[in-house]
Amino acid sequence: MSFYEQERALLDLLFNPALRDAFCSQSTEALGAYDLTASELADFATIRPDALKMDAAMRIRLILSHLGKHLPLSLSLVSATDNGTAFIESLISSHLMQAKPHDRPAFFADELARRLPADAFSNDEIYQQVLAVIQAEGALCLTAAQLKQAVLNGEEPDMTPPDLSKHWVEKPITLAPHVSLGVLPLPYLQLKKAFCPKPGTELWPHLKQMPLPKSLLENRLASPDPRLLVARARISEHSRCDPVIDHFTAELAQGFAPIFQHINGSMSVNALLAQLKHAGAHDGLLQSVQTGLLQLLESGFLELDE
Repeated sequence: MSFYEQERALLDLLFNPALRDAFCSQSTEALGAYDLTASELADFATIRPDALKMDAAMRIRLILSHLGKHLPLSLSLVSATDNGTAFIESLISSHLMQAKPHDRPAFFADELARRLPADAFSNDEIYQQVLAVIQAEGALCLTAAQLKQAVLNGEEPDMTPPDLSKHWVEKPITLAPHVSLGVLPLPYLQLKKAFCPKPGTELWPHLKQMPLPKSLLENRLASPDPRLLVARARISEHSRCDPVIDHFTAELAQGFAPIFQHINGSMSVNALLAQLKHAGAHDGLLQSVQTGLLQLLESGFLELDE
């Protein structure tokens, strides 16, 4: 018997609405695309359509409750669009469920950003702000998944603070491992306070019943105060099979964002400051940039290449 093919068909029945609807109306005739024997098809004939729909709805609800821990702002902001919660539910697919559990939040965020309709908001500025939030939270999920996989592979990163000699400004500077960057329309905690009425797994059930009002979203985002969110994934609970990952973060003025395009191991701080000076930056700005980069080095967001 082809247990793999049966499992594939069952997974699609749970997370492919079109196939599920066809099965509920046509029974096993809807499974003609799967390589199943008559005996294997007979196993599916015992599935009650009402129970299948109930099971699928329950699983989607649980999955989105879990995703709410990782993508709280993304789910909340998109819920404010017309039929937003139904759109979010439609993104729970067989393809998503075939990914490793720790990869799913980043995969879902990527799909959410890719399929979010620009005309769901009153203007392009609001759309771009929401998209930036989704991408920033998705980047957090990606670095968390990468660190978790590294730990499971026995490749725990070195979190030892760098040795900053007086010559540190002469060494190439780069991002530390598992660091993400994202420009947010407002400080991250301010966004969560404004748009996430419930914490963790409680958020999605609340949004399902009471989606975020679009007027609240658009009023709060009408006066942006952009921030560059810098975040590094870290291990908060060690485990050989299921380490828990969180992030420590820093927020900088949006003006720092272009500078990070050059923090890739190819330039020293001195070279970067010289480039900024050549572009017309005044001494006060140069000192501010140097101080900010030093603080990020001391905090573990940046590293020096030896």
